Amino acid sequence: MKVKKSDHSFFYLLCGLNFLIVGWLFSAGISGNDLWWHIKAGEWIAEHGRIPAEDAFSWVSATRSLAWTPHEWLSELIFYLLHQAFGEYGIFIFVIFISLLFNFGMLALRREEIEKNNLFWGVFFVYLFFLTKLFQCGRPQIFACCILFVELVLLYRFMEKPESRGIFWLPIISVLWSNTHGGSANLGYLLILPVLAGGGLHFSLGRLETWKMPAKSLVRLGAVFTLTVLGVFVNPVGREIFLYPYEQMQDGVMLKYISEWQPPDVKDPAQLLLLFVPVFLPLSTLMLSPKKIRLADFLFMLVFTYLFFRSVRFCFLYMVAAPFWCSRYVEGEGFCKKRQIGTRSAGIARMVCQCLTVVVYIGFASGVFVLFQKGGEGGVISHILPDEVLEVIKKEEPDRLFNDYDYGGELIFAEIPVFYDGRADLYSAAGIFAEGNTLLFLRQIEGRGFDLEELMQKYQFDGIVIRVDRPLNVYLSSHPERFERILEQGGAVYYRVR
Repeated sequence: MKVKKSDHSFFYLLCGLNFLIVGWLFSAGISGNDLWWHIKAGEWIAEHGRIPAEDAFSWVSATRSLAWTPHEWLSELIFYLLHQAFGEYGIFIFVIFISLLFNFGMLALRREEIEKNNLFWGVFFVYLFFLTKLFQCGRPQIFACCILFVELVLLYRFMEKPESRGIFWLPIISVLWSNTHGGSANLGYLLILPVLAGGGLHFSLGRLETWKMPAKSLVRLGAVFTLTVLGVFVNPVGREIFLYPYEQMQDGVMLKYISEWQPPDVKDPAQLLLLFVPVFLPLSTLMLSPKKIRLADFLFMLVFTYLFFRSVRFCFLYMVAAPFWCSRYVEGEGFCKKRQIGTRSAGIARMVCQCLTVVVYIGFASGVFVLFQKGGEGGVISHILPDEVLEVIKKEEPDRLFNDYDYGGELIFAEIPVFYDGRADLYSAAGIFAEGNTLLFLRQIEGRGFDLEELMQKYQFDGIVIRVDRPLNVYLSSHPERFERILEQGGAVYYRVR
């Protein structure tokens, strides 16, 4: 006896795996990378009732009155309010809730398709669950991923039903995007262009074809596109947000020094397994499927594949978009379709899923209990700068501190003025970021010679806190007559400049 098509045992199994994998990975806490200065920026906005026009946290940028574009101000305000009301646990629970809900949304949208090809979607979603921990953390990107998902849902529904009025939400989505994560807000209107091209042009070239959009729907989408572009300007920062994403993509300093801005490296075994394999899976659908390829799908594929090869940070955006443009091509001669299973096997699958879900709930509840037992130890959000070192710096009260780039966020959260931090866009234009990394890594500044003493003299540092594995630490430790080591703890070291 065959199982009816309505049986979704494998879908429920993937839902259980979502809880299992994401819950297990997040049980160790989330990354605090950049989160701490985001919280402090949100606090500044809440206290002043406006967004800052100039930097308020770096002593060196304050001396130059550097303009700052807080393109994530709304996200920062949300993180601050969560932290103010519920502490670190509030942010932790918020992040894991959004991550699980987001994955469930991705699964639910492909519910029928999952049952038609268990192999492809099973591998894809397991990869998605693992990548969730790497990319869905306490940063504004978590809002950008959710907004991207909603926009793609609306656009693809419009392609299936041009009379759909869901696209009228796109200008509102654009406004929300430009205020929560302005660094990627240009995607709000750029993603409409493949749909316009795919429905407005009429040709067939090999396997590539367009689809005929009614003239009325074409005009409607064109009007929505215009409103979506204008929606980017609806924010306290103003027109700068419109150009901001393009400026950052061309920032050579950020691309050189920040690892997440660099292209993925196929020679790295970890990246090959975790990034290139899941990216190749959707690409293979277009190559192996015998079906005609819609121009809109092809253009979406080009956009997100380009972004992936441009920067590691866009890998998760690729994973969000891939199911939309590849789903039509998963079924085909080049792919293994699901074999019908008997009722007994289906019953076993359901039982396994139910048992798995119970175990996951028990394990997750236990993990939450353990985390709350840690009290104020900071177990749910990572800290890379030891409290002992922070206390020493507060006691020393340096006026011109040089700090490791990685420590900037936690120093700002502790209300210690920094040299530089995760806001690379703020420091790169003024040359601060390049000069800071020249000191930290003892590297030559492009276009000029390397002179460590010149930079030391230029900034007149009276305190230095860096990671012990930095090349600068070798130099400092070899000159004890000038740099007094005060404390080394947990991979960090603080020097007093004599």
